[in-house]
Amino acid sequence: MIRRKFDRNKKSINVKTANIFNKILDKKIYFILVAIFAFFSWYSWIMPLVADDLAWGQMTIHQYVTHGQFAGINDGRFVANALMIVLAKSNIGLALYFGLTLMIIFYLMYRILSRNTTSAIWIFITLLILPRIEFAQIYNYNSGFINYVSSLIMPLTIILMAKKYILEEKNKRSTSLLVVGMFCLTFVFQFFSEPTTILNIALSITFIIFAIVKNRRVQGVFLSTFFGSVLGAIMMFFSGAYGGVANGNDGYRKINIDLIQILKFISSDIIPVTLRNNKVLIISIIIISLVAIIGHLDDRGGHQKTLLIILLLLHVTSGLVLVSPAFINNVALNLLISFLFIISGCLITLIRIDFKSNDWWLSLCCYLSALLLISPFFLISPFGERNVFGPQLFLLLGSIVGMVSFKRWQVYVVNIFLFGTLIYALAFFVKLGNSIGYASNTSIEFVQFQLDHKQKSKELIYLEVPNRNYLWHYGDPGQDEWVKIFYKFPRTSPKKVIPYATWTKEIRAVGTKEFFRNQL
Repeated sequence: MIRRKFDRNKKSINVKTANIFNKILDKKIYFILVAIFAFFSWYSWIMPLVADDLAWGQMTIHQYVTHGQFAGINDGRFVANALMIVLAKSNIGLALYFGLTLMIIFYLMYRILSRNTTSAIWIFITLLILPRIEFAQIYNYNSGFINYVSSLIMPLTIILMAKKYILEEKNKRSTSLLVVGMFCLTFVFQFFSEPTTILNIALSITFIIFAIVKNRRVQGVFLSTFFGSVLGAIMMFFSGAYGGVANGNDGYRKINIDLIQILKFISSDIIPVTLRNNKVLIISIIIISLVAIIGHLDDRGGHQKTLLIILLLLHVTSGLVLVSPAFINNVALNLLISFLFIISGCLITLIRIDFKSNDWWLSLCCYLSALLLISPFFLISPFGERNVFGPQLFLLLGSIVGMVSFKRWQVYVVNIFLFGTLIYALAFFVKLGNSIGYASNTSIEFVQFQLDHKQKSKELIYLEVPNRNYLWHYGDPGQDEWVKIFYKFPRTSPKKVIPYATWTKEIRAVGTKEFFRNQL
C-alpha cells in the first residue's frame, strides 16, 4: 500500500517536472532575447569608439543646439546625433543601447514571422556574417549602428502592426494608448536616417489604403503613424541641412540625374556592396528558395510547377555567377544578372505562397521596403556599406516569410546548420572583442599611465591594436587627432609603437602594471 502511494507520488512529481520543462521550452524566445541582449551589450562594452563617435563625444547637447548643428547644417538626424553625443560619454549606456536594439529587432522579426524561431535566427545569423567593411561600419562604428540599424525598429514595428490589425484581426480596434504611443514613436524615429524616414511615410500611407480596401475602415494606429511620420519628415528635411545638396553646394553629398551615370553607379557600386561582396547573403537566399520549393511542387498545377523550376534554375545560376570571382564587370550584364537574381527569388517566394494569404502581402511589403531603402542612393552620393544593412534585412525577411511548413527532417537539418553557423558567428565576435577591445583599452590605459608618471616631455609609447581592418577609420592615439582630443592627450607628441605580438607576450610574462613600469 505504501509502495503504491510512493509510486503515484513519484509519477505525479515526474509529470509536474515534465510540464515545467515544457513550459520553459515554450518560452525559449525569452532566453534567446536575454542572450542576445547580454552578449551584444558585452561586445559593445569592450569595443573602442572610432571616427565620428569620438567627434560626437567631444560635443555637449548644449553645443549641439546652440552652435547651429541643431538647425541642420550637417543633417536632420537630430535624435540619432543627440543619442551619440550622450552615449559616447557613457560606456555602459552605449552597451545597453547596442544590446537592446539588436534584441528588439530580433523580436520584431520573430513576431512578423509568426513566432517562427528558426526563421528569425536564420535572418539574424546572416546579418551577423557581413563582409569586412560593412561589418566595420555596422558593429564597430556606433554612429553607423545608431543611424542605420536602430532606425529599422520603426518600419518593422509598422509592418507588425499591419499584420496584427489588418491582416489577422479584421475587427480589432487599436487602443487610444497605442495610437498616441505610435504617433510619438514614429515622430522620434524620423530623425535617424533619411531612407527610413521616407520608408515610414510610405508604409503608413500604404497600410491606410490597404485597411480601407480590405477592412472598409481606417485603423487609428496607421493614421497616427502617418501624421507622426509626416510631421517628423517635415522637421527633418526642412531644417536647412539639405538645401545645399539640392543646390549642388554641399561638399559631401551630391545629386546625380544623369541616367547613364546612375546605371554605371548602380552596376559598379550599389550591386557589389549590396550583393556580390556579401556571398553569405546570396547563398542564404538561394538556400531559402530551394527549401521553399522542396515539398511544395506536388500541390501545384503543371504550368505553375514548370514556372517554379525555371525560376529556381535562373535564380541559382544567377546567384552562382554573382559570387564567382570571375564575375563579368560589364555594366549591362552586371545589372541583368543582379536583376535576374533578385526578381527570380522574389517570384519564387510570391508564387509559392497563396495570393490570398497574409504571408503573400507581408513578403511583398518587405521586398518593396528593401527597394525603397536602397533607391535614394541611385541618385544621391556618397554611398557606403552601412547603407545596405536595411535593404539586406528586408530582402531576407521577404524571402523567408511563410517558411513555416518544414517537414520534421528539414527542421532538424536546418537547426543543425544554423546552430553551427551561430557558434561560428559568436566565436568571431568573441575573438574580435577580446583582441581589439582588450588591445585598444590597454593602449589608452598605457598612454594615461605615462602621462600620470610625467612622461609629457619624453617620447610617448603606443601599443599596436590588431585587426584594424574591422574598425571604421580607427587611428591609434599617436596619430588620430580625435582620439587625442577626446581623451585629452597631448596634441603634438612624438611616438613609438610596440607591435601587438611583442607587448602581449611581455604582459603575459610580467603582468600589465609591471610591463607599464618597465617601459618608463
